[in-house]
Amino acid sequence: MQPNSRHYRKGESPFALLCRRVEPFQAKLATHYIYTRVRDEQGLRVFMKNHVFAVWDFMTLTKSLQRTLTCVDTPWLPTDKPLAARMINEIVLGEETDEVFDGEYISHYTLYLRAMGEIGADPRPMLRFEQSLRGGRTPAEALAPLGICDATKQFVLHTLATAQGKPHEVAASLLLAREDLIPVMFDNVLKEMDKRASGGVRAARALRGVRDGASEATRAALRPVLGGPYHQFLSQHPDPRANFRIYLQRHVALDGEEHGPMGRAMLMELCGDDELMWEEATLAARGALEARIALWDGVLRAIERSAQGGDDRQDAQETWGGRDLGQWLDGQRADAAATPGGDAG
Repeated sequence: MQPNSRHYRKGESPFALLCRRVEPFQAKLATHYIYTRVRDEQGLRVFMKNHVFAVWDFMTLTKSLQRTLTCVDTPWLPTDKPLAARMINEIVLGEETDEVFDGEYISHYTLYLRAMGEIGADPRPMLRFEQSLRGGRTPAEALAPLGICDATKQFVLHTLATAQGKPHEVAASLLLAREDLIPVMFDNVLKEMDKRASGGVRAARALRGVRDGASEATRAALRPVLGGPYHQFLSQHPDPRANFRIYLQRHVALDGEEHGPMGRAMLMELCGDDELMWEEATLAARGALEARIALWDGVLRAIERSAQGGDDRQDAQETWGGRDLGQWLDGQRADAAATPGGDAG
C-alpha cells in the first residue's frame, strides 16, 4: 500500500488501522514455533544468549526517542511534544533504573545478565560486544566476530538503522514489535526447573510468596511471631533463580501494564492526523515485526542444532584464547584500574 492510499473502516481511528494492517505479522510472531521449542534448560540457554542482544537494543530505540523528543543538551530548551516527552522519560526510567528490590536500582539489561548467570546461559558474546563498543568500535565491527546467530546480528543492525529514523517510525517499532509471549515461555521453563529444586528451596519459595502477597499490616503482625527461625530458614535456602523471577515479574508489569499504553499515547501524539506519518509508522512497525520473526527463525535453528549436539552458533567464530568468563572479567577490571579515572569495581 502506498502512502495516502489508506482504507479506513467506518469509525476507525488511524491507530486502529495501523494495528489492523500489521496484525498478520503480529499473529505470525505470536504463533512462532520457538515458543514451544524452548522447553528445557539447554534451549533456554541458547535463546537467552541471543535474546540478550534484543534486550540491549531495546534501549537503543528508547534512547533515540529520548534524544529527539526531549532536550538532553545545554542550553536546555522546552519540547513541543510534552506528552510524548513524558511518556518516553517514563519508559526510560523504568527500563534503565528500575527499583527491583527495596533501594536497589538496576537496568533490565543488567538484570537479564544476572538471570543468564542463574540459568547458565553464556554471557560472553554480549559482554565482549559491550567491551568493544566502549573501546570505540562501531556496532557492526563489534558484532562481526561474535559467536552468535547471524540472525541476531542482523536484528541488531536493523534496530540501529531504525533508531536513525523519524520519531514516529521509531515509536511504532518500539510499540508494535512487542514480546508478549516471552514471559509465558520463560515461566514454563522456570516451573520445570523449580520442580527439580530441593524441598527446602521449594518451601522457602512458598513462604516468600505468602510474605510478598500479604499486606504490610499482616507482615508487621507476623514478624514477632515468626522471628529469627523464619528469617534464618529463608537465608539458608536462597532462591537460585531470584533475578530470573524478578525479571519476568517486572517485564510483565512494565511492558504490558504501563509501557504499552504509554507507547500508544506517544505514537498518537507524534502522528496526529498526518496520513503520511501514519503510513510511515505502519511500514516501520511492519519492518520491526519482520525483523523479529527473522530473529526467531535464526534462534530456533540454533536451538535445534544444539539439541542435536551441534554448535548453536551459525557462522562467526568467537576467539577467547582459552580464557573462561572469570578470567576475562578479571582482565576487564585490571584494564579499568589502569585507566585514569577507571573503576576497578
